[in-house]
Amino acid sequence: MPSWGTLASGVVIGAAVVVVHNHFPLFQRGGPYLPVSYRFGLSKFPFRFGIETCHKELLQVFSVFKSSFEKGHNSESQLCIFSNGEKVLDVFGCPCDNKDYDSHTLQTVFSCTKVASATVIALLVDRGLLEYSDPICKFWPEFARYDESKASVTVADILQHQGGLAVFPKGVYLTKEILSNPRQLSQCLERQPIEHSPSTKRSYHAITQGFILNELVRRVDPLHRSIGAIIEQEIASPLNIPFFLGKGNPPPSGYHVQPLKQPTRLYSLLRVWLRVLLGVRMDDTSAFARPLALAAGATIYLYDKTKMLSRAMFPLVEMKHSPRTAVTLHNSEWLHLIEMPANGGLSNGEGIAAIAAAIVGKGALNGTRLFSEDTFHKSMGGVSEMYDGLLGFVSRWTSGGWCDMTPLVGSSGWW
Repeated sequence: MPSWGTLASGVVIGAAVVVVHNHFPLFQRGGPYLPVSYRFGLSKFPFRFGIETCHKELLQVFSVFKSSFEKGHNSESQLCIFSNGEKVLDVFGCPCDNKDYDSHTLQTVFSCTKVASATVIALLVDRGLLEYSDPICKFWPEFARYDESKASVTVADILQHQGGLAVFPKGVYLTKEILSNPRQLSQCLERQPIEHSPSTKRSYHAITQGFILNELVRRVDPLHRSIGAIIEQEIASPLNIPFFLGKGNPPPSGYHVQPLKQPTRLYSLLRVWLRVLLGVRMDDTSAFARPLALAAGATIYLYDKTKMLSRAMFPLVEMKHSPRTAVTLHNSEWLHLIEMPANGGLSNGEGIAAIAAAIVGKGALNGTRLFSEDTFHKSMGGVSEMYDGLLGFVSRWTSGGWCDMTPLVGSSGWW
C-alpha cells in the first residue's frame, strides 16, 4: 500500500499536469520529436514522406499518418496495410536529414515479435507436434523441477499471459552470457518460481513468454530448431518478407537497422506514461479530476517498491538501475544477435503486416499457406478476458496468443 507521502506526491504531480496541459498550448501541440524552432516558426517542416503503395481509398489514412509527425509524436515510422491479401498501403515518414530511411528499413518491433512466435506455435500445432492445451512439462519435464505447481502450466497459459511466470525473482537479472547460452537460460527458467496458479490471473509475460516458448520449440521441433530459425525458413522466406531474430537469423549486410530514439524523462512522465500505461489521452480536458487521479496513479507506479513492471520488461542486468537503458541496448549489435522471441525481432511495416494478413487469412496469404484453417480456428478458441495486473487494464487473448485490442482502442482488432 503506497504511503501518504506517495499519494501526496501524486496529487501534486496531477495538479502540475493539469496546469501545464491547460495553460501551455505549446506543450499540448508538440510531441517530443517536433523541434522547438519549428513550433516558433523559425524552421521548415522537418519531416519527409514516401509512398511505396497507396490506394486512393486510403489517402485519408495516409493523411492521418502524416498528422502524427506534424504533432511531433513520430520520428521514423512506417505504416503498411493488407486488405483481402493485397497490399493496399505502404508508406513511411522520417526526418529530412535521415537519408537512409525508407519503407524497407528494419526496426526493432518489440512485442510484435510475439505475433511471429505465436505463428511458429501454430505451425507446430498444425503438424500435430503439440496442442495449446498441452502442459509445458509434457515436453520439458525439468520445467517444474523446482516448483511442482508449474506442472499444470499449459502452452495456452503462456500465450495468454496467465502462466504466473511474468517476472524473475527480485535480484535476478539476465546477463549477456546467460542470454547467449540456451542451456543456461533454460536453467534460469526452470528455477523461476510461479507467481500464482495458472489461468487464475493475468500478468503480461513481456520477456519470459519468448524464452519459455523457444525452449519448448527446440524440444518439440523434429530438427530442434529455434523460433528464429523457423521464422526465417517457414514464415519470412515463403512470404518474401524481412523478419530477423537472433544470430541464427540475422539481417543481411544490405539492410539498414534504424536506431531507436526516446523522449525526455519529463515528457515520458507527463505524456507517454499517462497515456499508454493508464489509458488516458492528455488531449482529454473534459474533467479536472480524471487527469489528477491518473497522475496520482502514475506516481504510485513510479514509487512501486516491488518494481514488478521493470522486472517483467527489463530483466537484463544492464537495465538494473535504469529501464531507459533499454533504448541503448536495443541499438547494440550484440543484442540484435540474441534470440529474444518476445521482443527482439527486426522487421519493417510490410513484414509485420504480411504475417498479420496471413493470420487473418486463416493461415494463408496470396496462395502461401502457413497453417490450416482448422488450426486457425483452434488458435482463435479459448478466449480469455481478464484484468492484467501488470499493465493495469483488461485484455482479451485467444489460446493461440492473438490479442483482441477492443478494450484498448474501442474497436475490434486482433493482434
